[in-house]
Order: sequence, then structure tokens, then C-alpha cells
Amino acid sequence: MLLNLLVVNLFLLLQSGGAVRLTTSMFDPYSTTMADYEDVNSKGKKSEIFNRIFDESGYDTKLRPPGLKNGTGPTVIKVSLHIRSIENIDDVRMQYSVQLTFRQEWVDPRLKFSHIQGNIKYLQLVIANRIWMPDIFFSNEKEGRLHELMIPNLFTRVFPDGQVMQSYRITLLLSCPMNLRAYPLDVQKCPIQMASYGWTTQDIVLQWRKEKPVDMARDFNMPRFKMQEHSISECSSITATGNYSCIKLDIAFEREFGFYLIQIYVPCSMLSLVSWVTFWLEPTAVEARVSLGVTTILAIVTQTYGINQSAPPASYVKAMDVWTSFCQAMVFGALLEFALVNYITHFRVVVKKKRLMAFEDLDNNTDNDAKEKLRREILEEAEAKLVATALAKAKRIDLAARVLFPLIFCIFNISYWGYYLKLYFGLLDEFKAGLDQLRN
Repeated sequence: MLLNLLVVNLFLLLQSGGAVRLTTSMFDPYSTTMADYEDVNSKGKKSEIFNRIFDESGYDTKLRPPGLKNGTGPTVIKVSLHIRSIENIDDVRMQYSVQLTFRQEWVDPRLKFSHIQGNIKYLQLVIANRIWMPDIFFSNEKEGRLHELMIPNLFTRVFPDGQVMQSYRITLLLSCPMNLRAYPLDVQKCPIQMASYGWTTQDIVLQWRKEKPVDMARDFNMPRFKMQEHSISECSSITATGNYSCIKLDIAFEREFGFYLIQIYVPCSMLSLVSWVTFWLEPTAVEARVSLGVTTILAIVTQTYGINQSAPPASYVKAMDVWTSFCQAMVFGALLEFALVNYITHFRVVVKKKRLMAFEDLDNNTDNDAKEKLRREILEEAEAKLVATALAKAKRIDLAARVLFPLIFCIFNISYWGYYLKLYFGLLDEFKAGLDQLRN
């Protein structure tokens, strides 16, 4: 095929009387496309465009572009984001990290070059500071950096109609105020806020791009959170120096509850249930009941301490605090129940027995042997009745505790999960309702 193409080209050149010149384009089946590409990026045309824009027209980077309404009004900046990854959602420091591609577009009539002949789609500027640029900043940013591995990850394109597009690949550490009252049954709304730093609304207006303003990458790896929905809005920031245009992206993160269910709720529930075993032990089994009660108390205290060390601090009561406090109260209540049973079965019996012994000692000198024997029998019978009565009361208390403690636990669970699940789904519905309102 290449040989036939060479022969045809040689024949045509000889017919026209021109000199034979062999180039690589004669052997390239894509020579036409390559020629167009070279023509588009020809240095002559690009130099001509740059000379006309920056030298002949006296372009001033300090002046913003005129508005689109007959050269008046503010400059409209259209913004779009491509979220590449979200990670390190820290509910202790209330911050999160996001890697994104930030794009901003505006029209600068001074950069038009559509009147110049040539099939030029756009010019790509190596030095972006040769043109005017908006002063957009992230208002809730703590730290940020531009990716510069190999080359700086940014570009600036100027189109024939004067439209300018800039794109940056950046990583940001953003603050995220969180309400942890429902923790760990919470839904957090983390914002990405952008605003103009120096130009007021009379000069610059920020808007979201109409087509795909926010594009989310797939398969975010967030161990403790799951991304739900996101919404965009436009706003204004009023400060002492003026009114500034701003835009905001809100991202809803739902906390993964499975981890907390296994690590917190199930162990605390098991410790509460284990503390109830003491109700089925005999009231006289003091050593067993003491060891079980003390062990469960130490276990629940240690468990709660570990939970509080890993939980985010807050000045108000969280849902997890309510759960752990209730489980501690249940375990402590079981220990108090044992103390009551032990008081009835031992302390009261010992006190009454001492009173009987004291009454017997008063008449020891006047009693004869027969009378003394009778009194001892009466005393032993009274002690036996006293012990039996005390054991019966203790067993009735244990029987009541077997019913009362599980009943309280069930009532608490119904109230706890009913309230916090309602709050949880209410937060999701509230965010979705706000999203639907913005869409409409």
C-alpha cells in the first residue's frame, strides 16, 4: 500500500514538473490531520494573536473585564467542581480532606480573536498572569496545595469568543462544623464555600455552571462515612468592607453505624445482661454475687472509658453518652439490689439475733437448767423463723428484679431507638427536602 502511494505521488510530481521531495508525510496515511494540527498551532498565528491582544490593544491585567450587559454590570464567573476523592473526615477536629479539580470560566471581550483567520480552537497560556483573573478563595479552608508532581496541574485556555477557562487540581483541608447530639446515629453536612476576596458584588458575581456544576468520582473509600447527597447554592457574604458574592456546595455524610453497633452497643448490652445473672443466684451466695457485681462494674467502667477516649468531645450530651450511662446505671443497679438482699438476709438477722441473746443473758442467773433449755429451743426456733422470713423477702426482691430490670431495659430501648432513629431520618429528609427545593 505504501509502495503504491509512493508511485502515485512521484507520478503526479513529475507530471507537474515540480522537484521531487520525499517527506515523512508522504508515507503517513494521517498526513492531512497532522497538517491541520500543525496549522492550528503554528507559531506565526499564535504570535500574531498574542501581539494583537497584549501589545497592540494595551491589555491591562489590573482591570476586570466589562460586564455582558452592554459593557456594564459585574463580571460573571461560572464555577464547576470535579470531586476526585474525599478522605480523613475527622469528627474530633471537625475537618475533612478533599481532592478536586476546580474550574472557573468567564468572558473577557478584550481577548477575542475570532476575527483572525485560522481554524484555532483555543489558545493555551503557559503564563496565566498575563490576563486578568478572579480572586476566588475557599472561605472554610484550613490548608491547601496545588499539585505540582512532574508539572503544575493547571491550565488556562482562551477561546476565540473571549471565553476563558482555568482548571486547577488541588487538595484542601476544610473545616466542617458538626452537630454530634445524635452521634453515632448522625448525618453531617460538610460545606465547600467559595467567595470573592476583594471584588464586591458590583464587580464580580459567582455562579454555578448550568451543565454539571459538580461531578463526583465513584467508589469513594470512607471507612466510617457514606456519602448521601449534595446540593449547591449561591449566597452573598456581608462584611465590614462590602458585600461579596459566594457559592457553596453541601455534601451529606451518613455515619456507618455497623462499627459502633459491634464495638459499643452490643458489648454494653451484654455487660448489662450479665449483671442480671446475680438475680438467679441464692441470696446466701455472697462471694459469687460480690465477685460478679464488682467484675461487671469494672468492665463497664473500662468499656466506657475506652469509648470516651475515641469519641469526639462535646459540651453537650450525645446519643452514645445516653446509652453508656444507662448501661452503667443498670449494672450499678444490679449491685445495689445485691446490697439490699444482703442487708435483709444477714444484717437484720444478726441484729435481731443479738437482741435475743441480750434478753437471754439478763435471766441467765435466775433460770434453772430446764428453763434454760426451753429458752434455747425458743431462741433457735425464733432464729430459724427469722432467717426463713429474711430469705423469703430476699427471694421476692430477686424475683421482682428479674422482671423489673429487663422491663426497664426494653422500655429504654424502645424510647432510645425511637427518638434517635426519628432524629436520624429527620436529618436525611431535611437535607433531601432542601435539595429538592434548590432543584425546583
